[in-house]
Amino acid sequence: MLFCAVALQQNLFRQMAHQFLHRVGCMTMLPNRLVATLMLRRGTRLWMLARVAISGLIFLSGDDPFRLPVSTTVGVLLICLTLAYVEMHLNHERDLLGNLGIKRRSVAVFFLGPALVGELVVRGVASAL
Repeated sequence: MLFCAVALQQNLFRQMAHQFLHRVGCMTMLPNRLVATLMLRRGTRLWMLARVAISGLIFLSGDDPFRLPVSTTVGVLLICLTLAYVEMHLNHERDLLGNLGIKRRSVAVFFLGPALVGELVVRGVASAL
């Protein structure tokens, strides 16, 4: 059941990202499902790493790591995007994605999507507590 929910969420996010990218003019066709899934998973993993590291530092400073100001949340998103581009550069994937017709702006959307959703979930859970 959980697998079906995750698959439905990934498909929905993929379609929403395609509509956004088409309107912005970043791409004209959907990326391959395998490539999109890998980018979404990597974006989720990078967000989790960045969020745990930043939350640990904030916890050590004595503040609440779940109730972050908006500027810190934007900083977390920018750190995730930077980590994604650094990892793509280290793995020599920029040329591959360029050959597949995936532009840098659309890569940013696929990497920032999971981070944005994760930050909204953390913010919602923190406000509920």
